[in-house]
Amino acid sequence: MLTYTIRRLMFAIPTLVFISLIIFLLLELAPGDPMAEVPLTVPPEVKQKMREALGLGQPLHIRYFKWLIQFFVSEPLHILSNMTGFNLAGDAARLISWQSRSPIADIIAERIPQTLWVVGMSYVVGVLMALPLGIISAYKQYSWFDQLGTFIAMVGYSVPTFFTGVFLIVIFSVELEWFPSIYDTTLRVVDWDTFVLQFKQM
Repeated sequence: MLTYTIRRLMFAIPTLVFISLIIFLLLELAPGDPMAEVPLTVPPEVKQKMREALGLGQPLHIRYFKWLIQFFVSEPLHILSNMTGFNLAGDAARLISWQSRSPIADIIAERIPQTLWVVGMSYVVGVLMALPLGIISAYKQYSWFDQLGTFIAMVGYSVPTFFTGVFLIVIFSVELEWFPSIYDTTLRVVDWDTFVLQFKQM
């Protein structure tokens, strides 16, 4: 089990790097200019200095390599520096969100608790549903229940999660209105009603 976990983690690293490259290229090839939001009253020479400060004038591979270093090395060191009180990152620059002007690592760290809560509860609910269904399927092997469960499992593994996720949101949130379509991070469980709302968000 430990070997399998280590192997999966090692495989996840190049996968994340590849996904980051695809996203970086999509943003680079997308129409528009980041400097287009700058007011027209700003002189052209000031805009040029802003472009140079943001690194927009550098080649694509240089900018991507710098981003990799900042995101996977500098930002974790900044987080460790804040946690330990030691200056581990030195003078390394931070990745700043263009929208909020806040460090990206801080924004991610702020969202992690909600993400882990949703993912963890979804696994718990999934196991509580899959375990009895698997036991019944094994007990009634080759029955219609077993064949139906096998078919649903194969479809679930074959269809991408981003498609099934949107599909289920459209059915249960938009059409049937059984569940909320977005996750409310401000909701706090204080009584039974808020617990039901929190459970529906899972």
